[in-house]
Amino acid sequence: MSENFLRLIPIDPQYVPSQVAQYQVKSLLASFLPEKEIQVKLSEEVAFIDAGNNLELIQCPACEAPVSCEWWSAMMDHAYASSHFLNLNVTMPCCATMVSLNNLHYMWPVGFARFVIEIRAPERGLAERLQPLIQPMLGCPIRKIHAHY
Repeated sequence: MSENFLRLIPIDPQYVPSQVAQYQVKSLLASFLPEKEIQVKLSEEVAFIDAGNNLELIQCPACEAPVSCEWWSAMMDHAYASSHFLNLNVTMPCCATMVSLNNLHYMWPVGFARFVIEIRAPERGLAERLQPLIQPMLGCPIRKIHAHY
């Protein structure tokens, strides 16, 4: 059986909102979505937040060249082994531009974060309705990740 998740993460991988903000956001979501499973996750280290089977293509943000899975996987392994995803900077093989793995163009979006809000089985358009409410509460811009497994 397949499952869908909506994950909301700060654009800045290191950003963690205050405990008060985390509680307020979870309470707000629970009031809007009483039947949905909502989790607020916090980790000590930056983690890769994937899109599951939704990830289709990765492109260079500078020249839009496609990125090979082999190169991307090697860069991910290096970023984790060398800094536990604290340093996400890489030099692109296509145009030699220095970019962050967090800023590559992922079709569908993914990201890196210590803080994640996860909603199981979200309805269509939920992220767009919630984003303007959640961003000010968290005090940061957020990225929406639609994951399918």
